[in-house]
Amino acid sequence: MGDAGIENPSLIKVHHRSEKAEELISAAQRHSRFPENVWLVPNHVSHIAAVVPLGHVRLLLTVRPIQPVDLKIIRTGGYKELRDRDFITIGSEGVGTIIEIGEDVDTRRLQRNQRVVPVLFWDNLIKQGLGSWQYYVDVAEENVMVLPDVSRDSPDYIPDEAAAQFIITPWTALGLFHSAVAGIPTNGFLLLSAPSSTIGRHILGIGKNSCISVIAVVRKDDQKKLLQEMGVKHVININCSDFTRQVKSITGEEGAYAAIDGVGADTTKKLGACLRNGGEVLIYANAAGTDADDHVQISLSDLKRKIQVKWWTLTDYLHIGSENKEDIGKGMQQLFHETLELYRKKVLLFPTYEKLFKFSELAEALDLIEATKTQFEKRKAVLINHDHPHVV
Repeated sequence: MGDAGIENPSLIKVHHRSEKAEELISAAQRHSRFPENVWLVPNHVSHIAAVVPLGHVRLLLTVRPIQPVDLKIIRTGGYKELRDRDFITIGSEGVGTIIEIGEDVDTRRLQRNQRVVPVLFWDNLIKQGLGSWQYYVDVAEENVMVLPDVSRDSPDYIPDEAAAQFIITPWTALGLFHSAVAGIPTNGFLLLSAPSSTIGRHILGIGKNSCISVIAVVRKDDQKKLLQEMGVKHVININCSDFTRQVKSITGEEGAYAAIDGVGADTTKKLGACLRNGGEVLIYANAAGTDADDHVQISLSDLKRKIQVKWWTLTDYLHIGSENKEDIGKGMQQLFHETLELYRKKVLLFPTYEKLFKFSELAEALDLIEATKTQFEKRKAVLINHDHPHVV
């Protein structure tokens, strides 16, 4: 490896039109569903250092999913930490193989050729603008989760297509569930909006695997039918005239103890009305709103009943940004091991994929996402792959 570093093809988003960016923009790939000021450059070749940083390992990434957060970053710039950068490498998740180990890394835990899942969102993507849609990535050792070292024929083998989705949605589902049910007794009830989302489906599975009864709250009757066909016992359309009455009937007139809300707007108000006194609504997304219109509602009478409405994030749950790195690491390892165990039990079922796309085929991948986004029973997790000669 020479002093010039290593070529590292990636897919980047250019943020600002400038003299420096003109050459990048000229190679950009346009897509009709994105605003005119969105410039995506597939197979952009940058360089990474020849020497792996202290306390880091270098991964050759093999598969990356296209997650909703990635699309948000493409469309809007996403997070304020990213918007001032000239360009960023997109991608919040992925899976890969360790190809080099830096100094000061615990080699009892991490070795070359291990298949691992990197936790990229906070330290790589948000802090550095270096996401997973690139060939190589350097990751701090505490952000590397090791997959089981078993043969492909083993029942414990986890395919790359599933492992690449092991962080954002299952960790969010697990964190939300643990937070919501902390005060719920055995056989108590939990309300769940947006149950047909990937996070919602994970929570339904986790609830079924526990002693907590989850009531799925949908906005369309076709979603209700599909969930019932999946074996979900309690499904109610929130737009029916007797929604609150149905919840009270299921819960023995007492109401649910807590609610997990991924919709916002007046859904929050309707959920709050179905809770016991002192109940809690945890909001983690606003599917009913937009970035410019992200309100939620709660009635005054429910506030008088001490109903609490809280914004929940995985970042806060893991205490990302605190000084206690050891506790953060333990929290991530605990969620990862829970994810492994629930995946083995088939409690966590990840979306299937249509095919593997190269960076240059992003437009085709986005078309497929758009075509299947409303087909709950056929929804695909479209994955991006690359044509690196060492990737099988």
